[in-house]
Amino acid sequence: MKRAGIAISGCALLLSACNRDRTEIADRAAIARLPWENVVRLARGSSVTWRMWRGDPSINAYVDHWVSPRLARDYGISLRAVEGQGPEIVNQLVVERQARARGVADLVWINGETFHNLRGAGLLWGPWADRLPNAAALDSTSPVVMHDFEEPLDGWESPWGRVQFAFIYDTVRTRDPPHSFAELKVWIKKHPGRFTHDQQFTGVAFLTALMYSLSGGVGKFEGGFRPVLYKSASARVFGWLEDVVPDFWREGRDYPL
Repeated sequence: MKRAGIAISGCALLLSACNRDRTEIADRAAIARLPWENVVRLARGSSVTWRMWRGDPSINAYVDHWVSPRLARDYGISLRAVEGQGPEIVNQLVVERQARARGVADLVWINGETFHNLRGAGLLWGPWADRLPNAAALDSTSPVVMHDFEEPLDGWESPWGRVQFAFIYDTVRTRDPPHSFAELKVWIKKHPGRFTHDQQFTGVAFLTALMYSLSGGVGKFEGGFRPVLYKSASARVFGWLEDVVPDFWREGRDYPL
């Protein structure tokens, strides 16, 4: 197997505490000002519920069989990783705040869109990430590391990872794969019914990469959201799709979930 075609995406860890009462928030603020070794000592014997995407067996194995046992062994903290992502997390926190109920999660792993929505709704506790010892290892001068979907982190989110978006192809069935979106368009038309994208995160990443490619590169989109730029760039994406969707898998009537 080989890979061709790359785009960048991001994800992160953050704390949510919109559902805590005033006393507990004050206690957490006091704890956050303590030296780190004191925070580690106070954490012993506690448990953390982490809502995260559970769709990748390798990531699940890493969290369940590497992170969790070491957290218990080295710090005396019990980690419970549960499913949760995107709008589900936002809706849950909104309901918990309205009900003034204790939340079901302490830590959540989200993407940039959810980070933007949660921060805009005042559903995050912080800023806190700058207090982590490993924050010193981050490149604070990098706009890629210190922004998530153009949203500045400002200590409300700790970067968790970066991934590359890649096309993977079978060298036996496809000996000469496309190496650009222009070549991909030609390939799709020559091989009707052989290409599609999903309607979830990977599909959105594909369309985002397509928009960058058709509009002069990712650098054109840095510096915050600009409606005029988005309107022209998205029009190019839809134009590209309208031309090739009839040659998609099942003629574009169905998409994998």
